[in-house]
Amino acid sequence: MTNPILIVDDEPTNLATLRQILSTEYALVFARNGNEALAAVAKHNPSLILLDVMMPEMDGYEVCTRLKTAEKTKDIPIIFLTAKSEISDETKGLELGAADYIIKPISPPILFARVKTHLAMKKMQDLLKEKATILEETNDNLIKINTQKDRFLGVVAHDLRNPLTVIQGYCDLLLTESLNADEVVDMLQTMDRSIVQMCNLVADLLDVSQVNLGKFTLQKERIDLASYMYSIVKPNQLLAKRKKITLFLSPIDEKALGYFDPHRIRQVITNLLSNSIKFSDPETTVTLSVECNEANYLIFKVKDQGKGIKEEEIPYVFGEFQKTSTTSTAGEQSTGLGLAICRSIVLAHEGEIKCESVIHQGSCFSFQIPNV
Repeated sequence: MTNPILIVDDEPTNLATLRQILSTEYALVFARNGNEALAAVAKHNPSLILLDVMMPEMDGYEVCTRLKTAEKTKDIPIIFLTAKSEISDETKGLELGAADYIIKPISPPILFARVKTHLAMKKMQDLLKEKATILEETNDNLIKINTQKDRFLGVVAHDLRNPLTVIQGYCDLLLTESLNADEVVDMLQTMDRSIVQMCNLVADLLDVSQVNLGKFTLQKERIDLASYMYSIVKPNQLLAKRKKITLFLSPIDEKALGYFDPHRIRQVITNLLSNSIKFSDPETTVTLSVECNEANYLIFKVKDQGKGIKEEEIPYVFGEFQKTSTTSTAGEQSTGLGLAICRSIVLAHEGEIKCESVIHQGSCFSFQIPNV
């Protein structure tokens, strides 16, 4: 037992006797009056208290009352030690919350047996309390997971139903109507966009599932930053060009190296670039940059001149299925999972991600990760 037994008695002879009986088996602390007892409880958090009843100024009953009415000390078992043998005295002590009552003169075997019993009971009580706390936390987590599951199913059903409805409707038309070549091409292009939308949703859901199941692992390696960042920008420049948006990569030292999971960080940067392009108007610029600070952290930034995000919505942008009131500039769709996945990837790298935005002026999403 790591916590000591507190012995409270105003008679030095009694303290010496109790020390002789118990010191070979237990750690002990002593107090000679009620005030010392309360101070010792606060300092040592004893596992058990042997408390004399008859003491000057503050008797054992008052000490017991104070301890049993305080949240931090109410569960410490108290055994009264007293020369009083009236049933009314014993009843009073038990009514105040004492665990037991031993009549003086003390019998060593009886004292040992009572102490051992109440320490065992306290240990069991603490264990049960710990288990109850764990069960309560588990129950709260299950409720949270069940709520997330219901929301998850609702969002998935909604986000899959729309493109599936489009594909089904166009398939019916292609099978039953006489259409010209331009109409067929237009329908096929729309169906292709719907399929891409569903594939993106499924990919995001798989990533979220990996994170929640603890199967999210990193494969770090040494990276040539200049060529790596260029390889990310190049395919996204085509996406930007379609909307007449300039995608600019800030100059990077050709000797600069990074150390991270290239696949996962690519996923983060691509998502941030895609969002910036999605919410930017034509003839604007999206800028991507990376630098290493003095603390050897890599800092990636994606800055745009887009629609921006309302200040009150910024704290929630990295949550699952969170969508802001800002709409895309060309009707592009969003699963509401991309930024949550970005946050998980950055956290897995022991980094942090943040968003700064001004409505109608643009946004800057940045994240930093240790370059080790």
